[in-house]
Amino acid sequence: MTPEQWERVNAAVHARHRNQGRAGTQAHIYQLQGVARCGRCGSVITSTGVQQLKSGEKLRYYYCRGTLRIEGAHCEHRTYYRIEDVHAVIEDALTALAQDDRAVMQAVQAPAPTPRTQDGALARLDAEWDRWKGALRAGAITPEELATERRRIDATRARLLEIPAAAPALDVKAWQAALLEQRANLPLGQALRAAGITVLLDVGGAVTFKIRGSG
Repeated sequence: MTPEQWERVNAAVHARHRNQGRAGTQAHIYQLQGVARCGRCGSVITSTGVQQLKSGEKLRYYYCRGTLRIEGAHCEHRTYYRIEDVHAVIEDALTALAQDDRAVMQAVQAPAPTPRTQDGALARLDAEWDRWKGALRAGAITPEELATERRRIDATRARLLEIPAAAPALDVKAWQAALLEQRANLPLGQALRAAGITVLLDVGGAVTFKIRGSG
């Protein structure tokens, strides 16, 4: 089947299954619907229809939607991966993740940035600098004293701007225990959603995870 035929088949599949996860869809087969992204370009990982072989075997594949002409074909990650192979890799990776505290923390995404709490402090520094300049104009301080205050204010400003964003809060052990329970009781796709995991499928079929932080 040609890539163009795959595109037409996939478009038909999406037209038939817009309501993913509801009764009558095939979310139980395509477990990564809505939880997988291309590790190369960030586009959604989508799926092909069924390729029926003469032997009776049915082949289904995941691939990067960013490779489609209808999406602008901007991604070079053009490999098609059998869904059963991808699911097996993910299951193994989840088993490792449930035992690796460091890997969990490395996968946690910081929450969306919020306005800096130090904005008020920066505004106060600006006002203070204006006062020092006024003092110079009034003859209350020397240019050398003004330069000293400038250096102090600049150093304080630099420290404020270097304050890192708060690390996302996550009880790693509790999260890992919940992941194990979810995997034991839920289909793969539902377990990934419940754990807040986004799967990144990269070139060669490599899989990594991003975990939503609760920050």
